[in-house]
Amino acid sequence: MGSLMAYTPFTVADVVSTWLALAWLGETSYPDTAEGSLEFEKERLAAVEKQRAGMDNPSSLMVYNVLGGDEQEYARALKADVVNARPELLQWNDKRTKVREAMHKTKYDALEYARTQKVVE
Repeated sequence: MGSLMAYTPFTVADVVSTWLALAWLGETSYPDTAEGSLEFEKERLAAVEKQRAGMDNPSSLMVYNVLGGDEQEYARALKADVVNARPELLQWNDKRTKVREAMHKTKYDALEYARTQKVVE
């Protein structure tokens, strides 16, 4: 839930924030002990250490908070929890696709409006 780098930050942030809201509402479970809470972190640190040990010159991006190739699995696991708690959330259908695609015109119109406005300094 901390600050992490992802290839698709808005998608990951959407899933993470939805999961967190459901956790706060008690609709999805999470560890109730300090040891349980640290399990993900321990696994993540071990995986990063293993990846880095297998390389002669590991990238400086191979660190705890950069998901890289692990992004899909991270988001998939959170999404599974969300859909288990609320099946109606995060579903893709024609209605949601239309709403999502309509955003592009709205964003373009907002950018055009901003471009035509005088900047006041």
